[in-house]
Amino acid sequence: MKGVVIYCSKYGSTRQYAEWIADELGFEVSPCNVKQNLEHKDLIIFGSWVMGNRLRAGSWLEKNWEELKKKKVIVFSTSGALPTAEFTEMVSSNSFSDEISKQIILFGFRGRMIFQRLSFTDKLMMKIGRIFVKDPEVKKNMLKDFDGVKKQSIKKLVDYVNNLS
Repeated sequence: MKGVVIYCSKYGSTRQYAEWIADELGFEVSPCNVKQNLEHKDLIIFGSWVMGNRLRAGSWLEKNWEELKKKKVIVFSTSGALPTAEFTEMVSSNSFSDEISKQIILFGFRGRMIFQRLSFTDKLMMKIGRIFVKDPEVKKNMLKDFDGVKKQSIKKLVDYVNNLS
């Protein structure tokens, strides 16, 4: 099977997962801002970070869907939220049309946040987001640094791909 891992990363978590996945599967890896020749690819794995319960680069998939819908497409997301089935489903429905949501599988991975490295806008968004959180423990932890980027997180995705062959 010929595949490629395409990613959009802001602070590096998504890129790290994309590189690990590509290495495990023997696929090429490429950032989403580089023009892709997907003609001879059977499988596209696309990764993006999440903010506001949406894949921030989901528009790339929408824009390229005419070409992609003829292929197997797997999507992965990185975020600060725990990648529960409910959260992953919400991200999918908030990010894609029904047509796309029905044809992809989405894997969620925990990302990384180092608050001091965030842009001014991202810091502001995090602080505003806290206003809407009712749980005091969750609210307290929203501005704390965390690193959930772990190579073992890709195992289910890699196993899924290996079982396609």
